[in-house]
Amino acid sequence: MNPLELLIAKQERLRKISSAYPVANSLPKEAITYQTDGAFLAPVYKDEKTWGSNCWFTHANWGSQSSSESKKLFTEVAAVEFEKGIRNFYVEILADDLEELQSWYELGFGQQHASGLLTALAPTKTDALIRSASVTDIAGIIKVERELALHQMKAPVFSAVQPDDENESANDWRELFESENQDGFVVKVAEVNGEIVALSYGVSTEKSSLHSGLLRPENSATLAHATTLPKYRGKGIGKALASAVINDLKGNGFKEIVTDWRITNQLSSVTWPKLGFKTTLIRLHRAL
Repeated sequence: MNPLELLIAKQERLRKISSAYPVANSLPKEAITYQTDGAFLAPVYKDEKTWGSNCWFTHANWGSQSSSESKKLFTEVAAVEFEKGIRNFYVEILADDLEELQSWYELGFGQQHASGLLTALAPTKTDALIRSASVTDIAGIIKVERELALHQMKAPVFSAVQPDDENESANDWRELFESENQDGFVVKVAEVNGEIVALSYGVSTEKSSLHSGLLRPENSATLAHATTLPKYRGKGIGKALASAVINDLKGNGFKEIVTDWRITNQLSSVTWPKLGFKTTLIRLHRAL
């Protein structure tokens, strides 16, 4: 199979989950630098401040006809990229391709991030007040929003992503609330005794860099953020709030809802599948 045929075959597997995912009809814009008899890679390199010295096998930029060919491909890529100073390799694999996943585990990779598609929204309930957010909520929003980064900086996630500057966040939120139709965002908060204890928002995937290209379903929105203050976690508030955001997004005409989460964030890895998200893609990482 040639590179385009490999990419088409992989994408059709994703389209069995939802036909809203686009058809693969062209090769990636990046150059195909590596190719074996049954696999190819057009490597992608991302910001080193976030990802370290890196080389990516993104979903749309690589393909393989078998797990053994994938191993051959990585061996060739790693030998060359290591000599160039690359020490972090990332690969995106369809979640239901267990044989492919196993081959990368055997190469020393571990799970890092997951993407999911909503298939059936589970019922939720909470006594917290759930409402749309406004410009008067900015201070409470920032307090809650920071908790995601702070949570993921700790074990077992150990994310390097720092909380945003509070002044910059305040300006960004003020600009959003003052924009026409909130720039398409659905922003909701949960209150307990007058205190904002949870935040969630969603928007069209047209504004998402992660859910893009072959990973962007037609007419879709992303549940982009959901955080609950630590003392209120485990009470169903976050799921009920996310559900309210999802229902508003669907009310705005979006047919498909996607989200993503750090797999080592154990709260997220339990919450989103329980809410009804089917894992579609898994990002693996190996650091040398």
